[in-house]
Amino acid sequence: MFLVVYHVLILSLYLYALWFDSNFVEIPYPSKEFENIPFRARASFLTFWTMMVQILYFIVACLNDAIGTNTVTKKPPLIRKIKDHLFSLAFTTAVYVPITFWTLYKIDKTYIYPNEEAERQIPNWLNHLMHTSILPIILVELFISNKNYPKRKTGLKILLCSAAAYSAYIHYLYFKYGIWPYNFLHLLSWTNKIVMTLFSGVLGVLYYLIGEKLDSLISKNRREHKHANGIKSH
Repeated sequence: MFLVVYHVLILSLYLYALWFDSNFVEIPYPSKEFENIPFRARASFLTFWTMMVQILYFIVACLNDAIGTNTVTKKPPLIRKIKDHLFSLAFTTAVYVPITFWTLYKIDKTYIYPNEEAERQIPNWLNHLMHTSILPIILVELFISNKNYPKRKTGLKILLCSAAAYSAYIHYLYFKYGIWPYNFLHLLSWTNKIVMTLFSGVLGVLYYLIGEKLDSLISKNRREHKHANGIKSH
């Protein structure tokens, strides 16, 4: 029951944040070209893509609660398979965004905010929900829900295809409108952009493997705990 309540609560929180951002947060972008980007230019930011992944995951998790199964099983229904595959992407992005965002923020916050006014327009609770809380939220999900992680080859394909899609999108915006979503991209040469992209990909793979390993350890502990309890009951 706790798992179901948790899924509904987090999904409601994320949907409220998305609604609030769409209706009450006005970011003063540095150029009018941002007006051409969907979702009030939010679609240019990795944070927005990550939030969409989290929302999609918790929608599927709620559906799985209703018509699938949360038990340990070698042959899960389709909705559970989709949920487990999505989790591998949701976990990786929920680790990547907070670490990257706050690292760049500490170095120079102008790297990620178009201007100081933009930062002031975003409430602290919304900022931390998008860039901080998503990490502990997905860690809680990791510990309280049973999962069948996808095969590594499949999971990494999902991750790298998603990363390639975002990279292709922001390059499309640059070549069409001459803008980058983050200020630091204006400062990098094309060689450094390529290096940064490859390094980001390596970090993404590393975070994926961490999630896979943690899930394996947690699943093993669950099995050992159940086995021990079963022996004691005889």
